[in-house]
Amino acid sequence: MIEGSLKKGVLEMSVLKKIANKAFRAAGRDGYQVDPSLKDREIFGVLWHKVISVLRGFVRGQFFGSRKGLTFMESGISIIGASRIYAGRNLNLEKNVTINALAKNNVYFGDNVTIKAGAIIECVGVLRNLGDQLELGDRVGISQNCFISVRGKVSIGNDTILGPNVKIFSENHNFSAVGVMIAAQGESRKGVSIGENCWLGGQSVILDGVTLGDGCVVAANAVVTKSFPAGSIIAGVPAKVIGNRNGV
Repeated sequence: MIEGSLKKGVLEMSVLKKIANKAFRAAGRDGYQVDPSLKDREIFGVLWHKVISVLRGFVRGQFFGSRKGLTFMESGISIIGASRIYAGRNLNLEKNVTINALAKNNVYFGDNVTIKAGAIIECVGVLRNLGDQLELGDRVGISQNCFISVRGKVSIGNDTILGPNVKIFSENHNFSAVGVMIAAQGESRKGVSIGENCWLGGQSVILDGVTLGDGCVVAANAVVTKSFPAGSIIAGVPAKVIGNRNGV
């Protein structure tokens, strides 16, 4: 009797894992395998959570400019200017994400983009001067509590990862006139471009005017004030090259 129950439990777990693997692969995660140490009740909890997220995303995604495939939305998400969002397949917005999408040239998310809990995307500071555009490529991952300020155009290439608390700024305040209030001197906007397959370590800061080539790695807590070519490994305040992934 006990042996039969154990075998049944193993079978049920195996079936749930197969269902989970198929579900994740159908959502664009090719070759995805759930961890074998997961228990059946844990897998069920994850799948149920995803079902609720899909239902919420289906309702709220109707207000997007366009979308493809599924949209996953957890609770506490705040979106302003949804009609300016153009989402690819399987956009995943986790709990308490904030998106102000009021950009002149819209917000574009590629396929399989994940934005984790507490992240903020802000395309406008004041309504008299909207930001330009945000463009995220396929499979971009934005970790917890990141902040992306879209004033000039911000583009992030395919397969790039932002660690927790990364900050991107695409605007500077003018301050050269000493006798004039800084707030009255206007702003300059050059924009930020981050290539494909980059990794920005936790709490790193990317400032306006920076371009990072494909495959760059930015160390945790670095402050990037200038551009770097593909494959650069950079660290420090201000950030400097400490290595190159291309062997140069």
